[in-house]
Amino acid sequence: MIGGQPQCWIELGKNEWKIYISLVAVSLFFVPAVIIALCYTIIVHTIWSKSKAMTFSSSSSTANTKSKSTKNKSTSDPNHKRQTNNSNDNNKYADTDNDFKRASSRGIIPKAKIKTVKMTFVIVFVFIMCWSPYFVWDLLQVWGAIPVSQTTIAISTFIQSLAPLNSAANPFIYFFFSTHFCRNVR
Repeated sequence: MIGGQPQCWIELGKNEWKIYISLVAVSLFFVPAVIIALCYTIIVHTIWSKSKAMTFSSSSSTANTKSKSTKNKSTSDPNHKRQTNNSNDNNKYADTDNDFKRASSRGIIPKAKIKTVKMTFVIVFVFIMCWSPYFVWDLLQVWGAIPVSQTTIAISTFIQSLAPLNSAANPFIYFFFSTHFCRNVR
């Protein structure tokens, strides 16, 4: 009881606090940060590999289109009509032509994908910047690397306020990357 009010406290010894804070830091920050980083690495790798595949298919479809048009021009029949809907071979060329047209009209990597990748990097960066001081400070403090003084208590208070800042920053990040905001800034 403090001031007549019941309080809920956890009573742990010095070594138990070290284990507790270490487990909390690993389970709530380090493991999620690694998982987030791996997921976004896979996303970026997939986008880049798809863009390379699109570049390759675009160049091969251009060559196929040229050879196909040469082949059609070389027929001696002036009334020769190309079958586009009935032939599987022609459908293959039509599909690659459509992929090429879509890729070239939007660029190799669509702008929306690039913006999404940038936004996710910013979200991960802000997550790490807001939460890492909190957990690193707590770990250093519980393991005895930081002496207790009036200055360190003030620093601890400041660092503890950074963690909730992550949740407050996310709406601003989404707002900044929204289409309307970026268009108005330009």
